[in-house]
Amino acid sequence: MSSAIPWLDRVLQRKEERAALLDTPPWSCDFLWHELLALVEDCQVYKMVPGALICREGAMESFLGVVLQGRLEVRKLDSEGTEKTIATLGPGRAFGEMSVLDAEPRSATLVASEPGLLLVLTGESFASLSEEHPRVALKLLQRIARTLSQRLRHTSGQLADYMQGF
Repeated sequence: MSSAIPWLDRVLQRKEERAALLDTPPWSCDFLWHELLALVEDCQVYKMVPGALICREGAMESFLGVVLQGRLEVRKLDSEGTEKTIATLGPGRAFGEMSVLDAEPRSATLVASEPGLLLVLTGESFASLSEEHPRVALKLLQRIARTLSQRLRHTSGQLADYMQGF
């Protein structure tokens, strides 16, 4: 299996160890143990150090990641080309959901702000999961849909607050 993030060090672990790292809320609320085992079958765990680039806005990589330990900064370019931190992701939070679904360029840059671990599922691995464990893939899609819906609601609220000033 090729590396999704070749510039980070992979942490080689058994499937049960990867599943155990993911067996915390909110993930454990959505998946049973045997489903977590199926989900992590083709996942890779990466070690991140502060300042490590995880993905760059506009890049075409297709992978979903879950922060297992540590924190990531989510950065976007503003209209003047300056990178601004718009969010911080901690343990249990996912990123890259859109890239696995639509194969479009990355919408943001992610940089590690603390040492930690990432669990990564590539687009190719998601396709395999869909064929081999369709029920687990459906649960993952439902989780992604809920996450994206929550983010859209939050962003819409922020936009409404911003528009009140005009």
